[in-house]
Amino acid sequence: MATEAQPAKQAKVLVVEDDVMIRIVLADMLCELGYTVAAEAASIDEALEVTRKTDFDLAILDADLKGWSVSPVADALVARDIRFVFITGYGDHGLSAYRNRHAKARLQERVRTG
Repeated sequence: MATEAQPAKQAKVLVVEDDVMIRIVLADMLCELGYTVAAEAASIDEALEVTRKTDFDLAILDADLKGWSVSPVADALVARDIRFVFITGYGDHGLSAYRNRHAKARLQERVRTG
């Protein structure tokens, strides 16, 4: 008797990005790749609330949220032992310490003007 293969568990992702268009595109790309977007946040406060109230497996964090470092959110994820990656179109905002201690990767956003 043959058994059907069980579908792989879809990883649930938190997307933290202050630019609404980038957030939408990123969420769409994740869905196309088979991930489930568990929640989206555009600010540190929103992201911290989501980390307390939502079940997710990993997070994608914009390093700069309207001029503020996303480090409080990264700290909350470290405390919950949730993996994350940083994306940024700017500098590292003092996040290099996470690269050495916790983060496995950092993606650099390419921003085009003109």
